[in-house]
Amino acid sequence: MWKYNVHIVYLHCASAFTLEISVLKFFLRKILPFAYTDPNRLCYNYNKFIHTSYMTQLILNEVPLFVTNCYTSTLSHIDNHNIVCAVENIQHTCPSNQFSNSGGYQSPSMYSSAWDNPETAKLFENHIMPGCKHIMQVIHGLATGQPAHLNYWYNVNPKYAYNREHTHPEAYISGVYYVQVPKNSGRIHFLRSQSEIDKMQFMRDFICQTDHPGLNSEHCFEPHSGMLILFPGHVSHYVTQNLTTDSDDRRISLSFNFHGISRPRSVHA
Repeated sequence: MWKYNVHIVYLHCASAFTLEISVLKFFLRKILPFAYTDPNRLCYNYNKFIHTSYMTQLILNEVPLFVTNCYTSTLSHIDNHNIVCAVENIQHTCPSNQFSNSGGYQSPSMYSSAWDNPETAKLFENHIMPGCKHIMQVIHGLATGQPAHLNYWYNVNPKYAYNREHTHPEAYISGVYYVQVPKNSGRIHFLRSQSEIDKMQFMRDFICQTDHPGLNSEHCFEPHSGMLILFPGHVSHYVTQNLTTDSDDRRISLSFNFHGISRPRSVHA
């Protein structure tokens, strides 16, 4: 949604039109009596000139009202093969959780107090946690905010597996890192809230013709190995079916939540 001050600008222009036209008519009638015979024609032309002049100077200030952003990056210094080996060990020893996954494997939740392997620890400590800290402190303006209460898990989606629509309740920042991505193994789709979609149905004839964030009902990403996506946990999302023809058909990803914000204690506390 966007807020324009177009009505304020238009009213100011209308006042300017009236003032300028009145002055011009007075000039034509009193100062140039030879033009008095047809002042309206001249005023009409002048009116068009004023309208054109003022409209070309119209400035629309975009004021975001309720912004929902996600943040993406590609990490090239992570040994994804080591993470794949760690995931395979977990998958052989731990049964799958069943939440949003349909046909795939989801590992038990793990925590930063006990990283399951050194490469995942490196991924979080060197990349994900600093990125979340930047979002909190610089973008959201929480000057001393720190990501806290982390849990993470692995997803293994073989061919035909997918993830149903879901959210990550009470997560300040959620995210996914793609460890292994075969071609055509599923996109992640983020959805506008259903209540807002319902209220925008009158625009349905042209919403489908654009991917503008002010109008669309969903936005999708085509993932690739090394891709990181950070997003608010309350945003509903789903993953389409894995339809790859690659011999190793597993799409492997790492999902996580930061459920809170920690702040350093004051030295005077």
